[in-house]
Amino acid sequence: MRTAKSEKPFGDWLEDKIDEWGLREAVEEEVGRLMLQQKIAERRKRLGISQSELAKRTGVSQPMIAKFESGRFKNITIHTLVRAAHALGAGVKIDLVPLRAHPRRAAVRRGVGREPAAKGRGAGRAPIY
Repeated sequence: MRTAKSEKPFGDWLEDKIDEWGLREAVEEEVGRLMLQQKIAERRKRLGISQSELAKRTGVSQPMIAKFESGRFKNITIHTLVRAAHALGAGVKIDLVPLRAHPRRAAVRRGVGREPAAKGRGAGRAPIY
């Protein structure tokens, strides 16, 4: 039987597993997406606007708003997102932030595990990761 002192808190264990399985980027993307959907739904409700009204103001269908708010619609365009935000009296802030280095990516950037450079056409170009 394990004692409470030897157990790692669940959140720490989960963070370790996410990194171990190489899922950090996907998890962070999904959490960010879900937070955005929640913000839109909360703001719409706080303003007393129905999904139908938001859809009309945004130029999309009510089922699309329902799918987006519930997490079932994954590919909203930036244009549609901006229209929805404006319909809710809000703006959109998009930022470019550095990703945490995944061990495999960091190794590739350092040249570890990289195959010898190709010869001929395209030789000398930086690889795209």
